[in-house]
Order: sequence, then structure tokens, then C-alpha cells
Amino acid sequence: MKNKKLVSLVAAGALLANLALVAAVSADTNTTMDQEISAGTLAIDTLPTVSSWDDLGVSLTSQSQSVDAAGGSLQFSDMRAQRNTTYALATKATHFLDIPSGVTFDASNIAIYGNGGEGTINDRASSTKCGEGETRSSYLTQATTNKWLYRDTDSESRAMDCQATPGFEISIPAQQSSGNYTTTITWSIA
Repeated sequence: MKNKKLVSLVAAGALLANLALVAAVSADTNTTMDQEISAGTLAIDTLPTVSSWDDLGVSLTSQSQSVDAAGGSLQFSDMRAQRNTTYALATKATHFLDIPSGVTFDASNIAIYGNGGEGTINDRASSTKCGEGETRSSYLTQATTNKWLYRDTDSESRAMDCQATPGFEISIPAQQSSGNYTTTITWSIA
């Protein structure tokens, strides 16, 4: 009899253990997964493609001439995709130099302008737009670094891909010496 009670107790214990195991296995469980999305960079992607000005001759009066870059050839992107970000695209030109003779004329004789609007603005409802801010639509002389296009603090956190078509104007001083003058325009974004 003792053995029957013992076997019954062991069987009951095993049954309770199985029920507890089934209950533990059938309880809800969660799987947590994390995915980090890293911020990208603020960068100039392509510089404007520009053809040269037409040839000019020495003159007793000042002369000016303008040329536009290829449409949308200046491109920059802001892939930081963070709220409250700003950017400023700036330009700076060097003095014009005729290398063989060493003759120069001032960088303030070149001006750069934006073609109005905010460059090519992609659909503002999508993930790309050129940004809230000021785009220059008048010529800016290059005597100092110029903030050419910028965005004030933006409350949205979108990635942006911006295109613009800058134009360039040169003013040749009266009686400027003949030569093949070169300037370098530096573009920077921060």
C-alpha cells in the first residue's frame, strides 16, 4: 500500500511538473530588436561646370561680362537628417593672376550669383528638399568670403539634396594689362 501511495504521489508530482512546464512554455514572450541609423554628412557633391568667358581686348574703359554654369551643376547634400541643423555654403575667389607676368587684378572684380529661388527644390513632402533659408539672387563680389546659400535652423529632420546654377560676372578694369588671367574659386560648406 505504501508503494501505491508513493507511486501515486510521484505520478501526481510528475503531472504537476508537466503542467507547470506547459504553462511556462505557452506564456507570451517578446523579442526586442534595435536598428541604428547613422547620421550622414554635409557635403558638396559636385562643383559647378563653367565655360570660359569670351576673349576681351585691352580697353580705355572698364568692361564686364557674365557666364552661367551648367544647369544644376552645383550640388550639395545634407544627410545629417537631424533637427535644428544649419548650413552655410560659402564662396571665396583669389585675385586674378597672369602667371607669366605676375600682373594681377583684384578678386572683387568677380561676382557670383544664384539663379533665384532655392536652387532646384524637390518635392517638400518627400525626404529631399533644398532647405529653408536664403538663396542669393543677386551678384556678390568676391573680395571676402561670402555666405552664398544657407539654411537657418530647420525644425524638420530631413535629408536634403540641393542643386543650384550659379552665374559668374567679371569686371575688367579700364586699361588692364593684357594677359591670361586666372582665379580660383573655393566652395565650402559648414
